[in-house]
Amino acid sequence: MIYELLDTGKENALSTEYLKQALGFRDVRSLRKQVETERLNGKIIISSSGGGYYKPSNSLEVKEFVRNLESTADSMNKIADLAKAYYTRGVDNAEL
Repeated sequence: MIYELLDTGKENALSTEYLKQALGFRDVRSLRKQVETERLNGKIIISSSGGGYYKPSNSLEVKEFVRNLESTADSMNKIADLAKAYYTRGVDNAEL
């Protein structure tokens, strides 16, 4: 669905807003969920920091994307660990 519409290369990224309108998504969240579904089904859909999506034109674009994903995952895991530490201390809502 989304993958088939995308152009190749970072310079040809299609904006989130364009894809949302072109494909009839109600909101950006629905579009992102579809991107996630397609990725989990093996489609390599790259997202740029500017909010666009594209097919990779070379392995460097994929490597950059993977580095960004890993960095985000590391950060999210650290935040989750901090939150777990908070609730395992037995802190109740009165101390929030």
